[in-house]
Amino acid sequence: RVCVAQILPAATGRQVAVLEQYGDAGWLLSFEPDGSVREVWRRQVISNDVWPVRADHGCDIAFDLTPARPILWNVRHHRCQSFDARTGEPLGSLEYELDGGIRRNYGPWRIASGADGQRAIVVASEMVQTHVHGLHLHEDGTPELAWERYYGEVYVVPGVAVEFLGVEDVDGDGSEEIIYNVRDPEQEYRSFTRVRDVATGEIKYEFADQWCSGLVSSVGSADDSVLLIHPAPSGATPEQGPLQLVTLSAGDAKIRATFDHAGPWGTLGVPGIDGAAMLLRVADGQPTGRYQTMQMWVKVQFSAPSMQRGDDA
Repeated sequence: RVCVAQILPAATGRQVAVLEQYGDAGWLLSFEPDGSVREVWRRQVISNDVWPVRADHGCDIAFDLTPARPILWNVRHHRCQSFDARTGEPLGSLEYELDGGIRRNYGPWRIASGADGQRAIVVASEMVQTHVHGLHLHEDGTPELAWERYYGEVYVVPGVAVEFLGVEDVDGDGSEEIIYNVRDPEQEYRSFTRVRDVATGEIKYEFADQWCSGLVSSVGSADDSVLLIHPAPSGATPEQGPLQLVTLSAGDAKIRATFDHAGPWGTLGVPGIDGAAMLLRVADGQPTGRYQTMQMWVKVQFSAPSMQRGDDA
């Protein structure tokens, strides 16, 4: 796994942290102006007594540049650990349980800031054992489990599903949220799109019996985050069909546009003159059911978006 940033104060180039995905070694490499690559440090990052997380396809790494000294974070199987990014010195390590047992972190995670500016890692495990949870990050590099929601193992509760959509300040209140879909076994496998504060786990918005097929950031002049929401009765997980474009603000969900039949089309967001634009695949209403690509601009100051049709597809 690899992440890139400029973390050495005297360096003019960038540094690359590398951790083996199926091993126990880690490096920091510095790319110099003359084209050479310098090894800053190399360490064993998984100790011998925790060998089960050594061969772990759920691991990833990320720099946090907000502390005085940058920290390298690594989330693995059921462990979160940190290192001084400049020296490789271990700072903190936490093995933790979710819902009373060791659970695998097989899915994406992000570093973000939640309520009251609390730095946190938020994890969405989409495979094998499905869950979402948050870890508070302290400036000394120690992590602390803050909240959790375990949905179940796919082999034990067939039909459970978690789908990560993104982490961002989706409602513009200054704190970031995790946005994800879930078929919830405790709710008779109904479909939900949930938006939780990354630091507290509080559900700030919930769309019951609905499913989000995409999240587009920085849309229009107001830099809105736009959710593509479909009705999802009986635990459905649609990627197209009746569609609402929804923005969130101050606890309210606002419908910006509706379509009888539409869905994502390739890359959802594309750069525009006045903020990002969206690409949708929209049925043209003809008996043949042909589809057209549609470039759509969404601006917060009007209720019906303007549209520019693309080529037939």
